[in-house]
Amino acid sequence: MKIMQVQYIDLNQIQTLLKVINVEYQSYLPKWAMIYIAATGTIASLLAAVELAIFVSPMNSTNKYNVDDLKKKLSYYPLVSIILPSYKEGDLLKRALKSINEQTYPHNKIEVILAVEKDDNTIDKALDIVGLSNCKENCCSSSMGDIKTKIVYGKGNGKPSALNEALKCVEGEIIGVLDADDILTKNAIITAVSYLVNQDIDAIQLPREVILDKESKKTFKGAHIRAQEAEMFLYTKLLAPVMEKLSGISWVMGSGYFVKKDVLNKLGGWEEKAATEDLDLSIRMIASGYKIKVISESPVYTEPVRNYSQLITQKERWVRGMLLLVPKVLRHPRKSWPLLSIYLMPIAEYATILWPIMAPYALKYAIIAFFIEFLIGFASYYTIYKRVGKTIRPLPIILAIYGITSWIALAKLVIGRAHEWKGTRLTKGIKVSKK
Repeated sequence: MKIMQVQYIDLNQIQTLLKVINVEYQSYLPKWAMIYIAATGTIASLLAAVELAIFVSPMNSTNKYNVDDLKKKLSYYPLVSIILPSYKEGDLLKRALKSINEQTYPHNKIEVILAVEKDDNTIDKALDIVGLSNCKENCCSSSMGDIKTKIVYGKGNGKPSALNEALKCVEGEIIGVLDADDILTKNAIITAVSYLVNQDIDAIQLPREVILDKESKKTFKGAHIRAQEAEMFLYTKLLAPVMEKLSGISWVMGSGYFVKKDVLNKLGGWEEKAATEDLDLSIRMIASGYKIKVISESPVYTEPVRNYSQLITQKERWVRGMLLLVPKVLRHPRKSWPLLSIYLMPIAEYATILWPIMAPYALKYAIIAFFIEFLIGFASYYTIYKRVGKTIRPLPIILAIYGITSWIALAKLVIGRAHEWKGTRLTKGIKVSKK
């Protein structure tokens, strides 16, 4: 029979070991941490400084025409195909179709393609409006007055997939993308077409504005809705014009844009794995030498996201899409360098928020670096507030939501859900505003 020997833990040895580890930790990590803080702090501050420089740059004025001028400048009216993807948004879809039917552009030169899903039970009335109630196959056609209509059934793989299915049925020279929650102003199509036909431009982004009801304009409850208005206002009225003046490039943003069909065909349509198909298309267009322009007239009004959980879903997908596109942006820095200040911001946030964790012995330096970055960021906010007024006030709310969703996006990238597509809206909780 063997007698088991009990081994006692020598506390003195453990204390000696911890002292050695502590000495090694202090001798190595602070140096490494200082380099980390200096590098990430410099990058974050430079990105913030670039944004500040953009905000203080002179505005780029846009040439404006009235409808009669636009018609005179058009030598011909190309067929325009409006792709309208929708899922569980029947009431909103009817409103979008009404706005198309009120266009000043010749109706016999407009084609509407509804990209829907077969399990969507909210669109029956909308299908009646466009005469597609009995259509069960892709590219089946009918009409809404003089406007030709078609239907395409998606495969449940998200908006980019639905857009590509619709692209197979397109007959027009110019393709417009409109979401079900959008409303076109009556001169929207003729304005976009006039730029595409008369100027050396391959895609036009109409300005987007949020529909605000009385409750959203004043109440604390509507602050996140006003923040969405501030975000769109910032891009279309300030950021896009200045970036275009500095670099000659802009990008399309989700909906309300028009692009030449031959350009889309050469690029292979929309990237179906992209979490943000609009930004992906923009990067590929810029890399291929195509020109995108954001204009200031004929806005597209869009329904705000009223539910916080849906807003987080939307912004998380946008951030994840930007992170996935960073390699593509870096691949063409000479052409897409202005986008770096926006696309790299989430990465700068990840880096700087780790300062206290990575540098416990250099915390005061991390605080100084953070303070410098914060001051530049605050200066940017104050500058745009002075330039555009109270519209921009709620912007910090949307920036805080982006901060939260940045970490959700990172988690999805880590666990293998990088290309997940989840629509922003659900039928429940949607309140349709009239414009």
